[in-house]
Amino acid sequence: MELFASDPRFGKLRIINVYLEFDGPKIFYAENESGSTFFVYWVGDEEAFENWYVIPCSKSKIIAFEKKQLNLKTILEQQEQEYFYDVKLPFSSSEELIVDFKHRNKIAEIELPKENVFVKNIKIYAPSILENDLIPTHELIVSKTNKKSKKNVLLE
Repeated sequence: MELFASDPRFGKLRIINVYLEFDGPKIFYAENESGSTFFVYWVGDEEAFENWYVIPCSKSKIIAFEKKQLNLKTILEQQEQEYFYDVKLPFSSSEELIVDFKHRNKIAEIELPKENVFVKNIKIYAPSILENDLIPTHELIVSKTNKKSKKNVLLE
């Protein structure tokens, strides 16, 4: 389990699937302890900080991106919530993490990728919390149909 960042506003973000990696993950999806999902996009580095956009994103939109139904530009521009997190992750452990809110229209402040950029490779870093959260959707009723049978039906 690789922890990306921790802040009371979004929780402890664990890296789940990585889409682009050089000198560490640069574009990936993360989850917090309650299973909320975030699309994380590296914006660049400053002298003392790495700059990231942490975008709240539904699991269904993440899956659509992974299945190449959505491109990278769409994920960034068509956000589901009005605000996202602008995170400055310090290189030094003596520095504090800086988190600001940005309106989704501010995504245009950075150079966005072209429309034909889709995910090419998915590297799994950790299992999703949501995969263990199975919700029953059907009820199965088993009954004995042969009245002459003396034994109950066993499902093994």
